[in-house]
Amino acid sequence: SQGFDIHKNKIFQAFNENHMLILDFSTGKKIAETYPTIQHGDCIEFSNEFYDSGDNYPLLYATSDTTPMLVYVNRINNDYVSTLIKTYKFPQEKTGYYGGHCTDFSKKVMYTVGYKENSYATNNGSNGMIVCAWDLKEVATNDDGTLTPSLIRTFNLPFIITVQGQKVLNGNLFLVSSHWADTNTIIYVVDPDKERIISAFKEFPPE
Repeated sequence: SQGFDIHKNKIFQAFNENHMLILDFSTGKKIAETYPTIQHGDCIEFSNEFYDSGDNYPLLYATSDTTPMLVYVNRINNDYVSTLIKTYKFPQEKTGYYGGHCTDFSKKVMYTVGYKENSYATNNGSNGMIVCAWDLKEVATNDDGTLTPSLIRTFNLPFIITVQGQKVLNGNLFLVSSHWADTNTIIYVVDPDKERIISAFKEFPPE
């Protein structure tokens, strides 16, 4: 299992490559499955934009977990059929390695969080986090048809092991840290205006 989001009491859970399960949040039972273009899909979020006014679900944004970093935007129609609508591509020299995304859709600002060095699990003293803010209102089209938003600003944070599943809430970034071999899960809260970690949730039950 990778990233997920919840909409209308349904969990949309990325699972394996380009595979998503739709589960009932109340019962945990599978409702359907779909095959959006998401690759690894380690960050999943519904936007506030609908492809068609009759759609039950807004456009779904998903991070590929590749370098260069890609964010796929898929439509999931009312029959749970997925269609790729557009792809954002980000330069590695800006976003770093293993980048993930989250978006403040009210401001149309996307944040990316990646690593300075090619490792999400180790820090020899020089690794750390690169956070970028991107303007979705100003977008350039690349030769391959992908889109790259305009860079607003960049700042750095201390190293955080295995960051996935980012979300924006009340203007702050919530970054989930939980390495597969060390499931000491911590959720870090980042204020992007102050450019620093302002809180961390560390107490979670083991099961």
